[in-house]
Amino acid sequence: MKFLRKLIVFIIAIIIAVYCYNRFKPEISDYLVSKGFQIPGITDDAKIFPYSQTVYDESGTENIVLTFPSEYMKDLSSEQLDSFVEGTEGMVSYYYQEDGSVAFTMTSEGRQTILDNLSTELDQSLLNNLIGGNIISISHNSDYTFFTVITDSSVTESELLTLTGKLIGIGKAYSSIEGAEDNNIHIDVLNNESGMITNAYDSDNLGEGIASDAINYATSSVEQGIDDLISNFSGGL
Repeated sequence: MKFLRKLIVFIIAIIIAVYCYNRFKPEISDYLVSKGFQIPGITDDAKIFPYSQTVYDESGTENIVLTFPSEYMKDLSSEQLDSFVEGTEGMVSYYYQEDGSVAFTMTSEGRQTILDNLSTELDQSLLNNLIGGNIISISHNSDYTFFTVITDSSVTESELLTLTGKLIGIGKAYSSIEGAEDNNIHIDVLNNESGMITNAYDSDNLGEGIASDAINYATSSVEQGIDDLISNFSGGL
């Protein structure tokens, strides 16, 4: 389960960033290049983010293939991957692709196991870490497509935009594994004194106002963040 927990935390962390990267990639890429950064998948078209697809075997049984690009798998041995697949319910197999990426095949039940563990990690770790200061509470529906954020009156628009980007990333992480990448993520912001909705955001139609916050969030994490993700995912298994 330790490997599975690392896998789940990795998925959360990388997809929190991918929404901002994909939505504002031209601006982010130009900014990073201007600062002298060359980062695969950000300043070029290399595929560095996990992706999933549904496949069917000859009997019509549904399986899910979750693929991790080679950048994040190069330090993992086949013995570690064997142990993970053999010890995780619902995991069927894995295989290396020509580009060095690794594709995990799992059953629908296996995906549900990952979703259940993902939900636990989200609620006990990531969402809890976002509460504090001006953010009083964060609640959500079962598939993380609808969030209710309660704040005090001193919260700023910039703080809300930064928080919104992270909540959308969390929602997209869950949706991606669930096989519903196109889900809209909605966030309602309520004032704790009046109980009224003061702001509302949708991932499908966010305005350019979030762009500067997305760039700041992405670029501030990318230099150290990518190395940390690789280290956390590949170390201590």
